[in-house]
Amino acid sequence: MRNIFNILKYGFKKDKVWDLIGFGLYIVFTLIITSFLGSLIGTVFSFAILIFILISSPIYYFFQGTRRVSRESALLFSTPIKGSEYLLAKVLQYIIKVIPFLLIFLIQVVLTIKNYYGFIEMFDIMGLIILISDTFILGIFIFADGLFVFIGLKKYIKNYFLNIVATIALILIFENIIWSILEFIYRFIPFYYVEISGVKTGILDIITILVMTSIYFIFAKDSLKKGIDIN
Repeated sequence: MRNIFNILKYGFKKDKVWDLIGFGLYIVFTLIITSFLGSLIGTVFSFAILIFILISSPIYYFFQGTRRVSRESALLFSTPIKGSEYLLAKVLQYIIKVIPFLLIFLIQVVLTIKNYYGFIEMFDIMGLIILISDTFILGIFIFADGLFVFIGLKKYIKNYFLNIVATIALILIFENIIWSILEFIYRFIPFYYVEISGVKTGILDIITILVMTSIYFIFAKDSLKKGIDIN
């Protein structure tokens, strides 16, 4: 756990300037929009910006993370940090960096509901929260899967751009095969699901996503252990 904390501390120290600039710009833009358009319309604009951030963040941090793998793995080579700790720290770092944006938006929503309760109750607040949560969780898996596969392939593909292409291709092909198999299985078994605010999510779908990410994690961990000699 201490190693994970040290990796997080190193990562945040490395990115603190750009992270503060990005977060500061989001707050300033939110305040400006709210001041000129009012809290209700401002919240709508902030929602659109937040969704954009949640969609673009895994892509941005994926490229940032993959470019640093070589330099950071060289640092890890001289430390007792395990490959699994490095991978978990990278995912936690992504989550911690995105959460502040969610908190600012949540505060804005609470203030908007307080001022426009009679009007805002027409909207499905729970549905809005679920949409944001689903997008956030999807971003975590996109980032984690991409980073894990990239690191796993790094042992075999040294060229950065070829590795990026191979990572995308491998994930698309592998997951397309898995989901096709799952679709075939659903023809013979009932569709068990969990439902939150009218949104149905298949239990088998959730298990499949977790299993695929676990496979990618093991692949990356094994590559780090054998290819970069991290115990």
